[in-house]
Amino acid sequence: MSAPDRPRRLRTRALRTGAVAAVLVGVGVPAAVAVQGSTPTGSVAQATVKVDVGTDRSCSGALVAPAWVVTAKSCFTTGGVAVVQGAPKVSTKATVGRVDLTGTAGRVVTVDLLVPHADRDVVLARLSTPVTDVTPVKIASAAPVVGQELTVTGYGRTATQLVPDTAHAATYTVAAVATGTVALRAQGAGATICKGDAGGPTLRATTGGVELVAIHHTAYQGGCLGATTTRQDATDTRLDVLRTWITGITDPAPVVWHVKHVYTVNGGQVWEAASDNGWRSLNSAITTSGPVAVLAVGGVKYVYTVNGGRVYEAASNNGWKNLDTGITTSGALAVIAMNGVKYVYTVNGGQVWEAASNNGWRNLNSGISTSGPLAVMATGGVKYVYTVNGGQVWEAASNNGWRSASSGIPTSGALAVTAMNGVKYVYTVIGGQVHEAASNNGWKVQNSTVTTSGPVAAMAFDGVKYVYTVNGGQVWEAASNNGWKNLSSGVSTSGPLAVLDLETVTR
Repeated sequence: MSAPDRPRRLRTRALRTGAVAAVLVGVGVPAAVAVQGSTPTGSVAQATVKVDVGTDRSCSGALVAPAWVVTAKSCFTTGGVAVVQGAPKVSTKATVGRVDLTGTAGRVVTVDLLVPHADRDVVLARLSTPVTDVTPVKIASAAPVVGQELTVTGYGRTATQLVPDTAHAATYTVAAVATGTVALRAQGAGATICKGDAGGPTLRATTGGVELVAIHHTAYQGGCLGATTTRQDATDTRLDVLRTWITGITDPAPVVWHVKHVYTVNGGQVWEAASDNGWRSLNSAITTSGPVAVLAVGGVKYVYTVNGGRVYEAASNNGWKNLDTGITTSGALAVIAMNGVKYVYTVNGGQVWEAASNNGWRNLNSGISTSGPLAVMATGGVKYVYTVNGGQVWEAASNNGWRSASSGIPTSGALAVTAMNGVKYVYTVIGGQVHEAASNNGWKVQNSTVTTSGPVAAMAFDGVKYVYTVNGGQVWEAASNNGWKNLSSGVSTSGPLAVLDLETVTR
């Protein structure tokens, strides 16, 4: 008695007779073989990838990110040995954006890394060079539904061709949905999933194109070249339930880290110390006869100094070569960056002037008056200037025509500002101690008890505020998450002080 029909995995072996659903890996052929049906076009074609594993095996797949193809893990299984993360054991190439294999459209890219799923017949194949001219298909977020029409594609064999030159597409209907798989039923006699289609996409139409619901796992292969059964149903591996795993690899969350930089003046030159080098102070050789201010744009650090009554700019990407901006100043100096534009604030004739890098550093009078120090910040797309008049801190904003209003914050010395989570913080010195006032508490002044005998600087990131002061010729750091405990950085200074948070983002 013959065995009843049941699906078979598409493993690496010669095609056997009998009505058993087979593993869909194409074996013993030099190129791919395809789903029997029509030639895919548009977004369906864009989603379909051919995967050649060595010289004697081929599968199908889907481009899910510029550098990633998802396909069946069984395509890479040999001799029962499990697929492990790493480079493929044999040379593997992916053909992307080329439905007709005899043409020149799209790209053929080497696969340099495999990331298998632990439990499912799924592997992510990384391309050595990202494909930027073919749109990746999005992974479905919702489960398939019984009765739903789906489009299956692949480069597997057809009823008449072992090695067809084109991909093919056919319409299937969802017959049943399980936890990790979806059962499919062909809509027509000419639709079938064959060897070489393993890992190929099963797609659902959306208002914007298609989304990837599953990839081919097993099929009866009725109607395929060499098959004896007439059954055409198949079982695919669902990807909607693996969406988080896939996107976590193909589009990982950005990694952000911060390096704190402190700039001081010793011997008329600017020195730089960073938190990632143990605050070892290095001479930048930038000369200055007055205040110092710093900012960063696009990963480049900029130091601003005053020489001969003019502001000079030096950048970390030009060897700290000091260049004259032509901006004149007779007093304080402050800088900020917003939307890629650098802004320099100076004092001339008791008023604050603003110059921007996108207007050739043309110095414009803001009309803000000041009799003391100067500090600036940018938050929420608005620039804020803080000055001291009559022993109180005044605030002016770029979105109110620089109208200066008293915050009521008293100060008898230095001034520093920073912003965090939309809240503005002002730091002043009263009685030799740093006081903090915040915009979300009506500028109520609170004593941090951080002592200082000189200038003050501040920065904030990751929910922590940092205050820098000078005591005994050294820079001290206090943080809001340690109760403002003041710790010596060991950085020495004989003059001005400026600080910078350099943020780096990677994936």
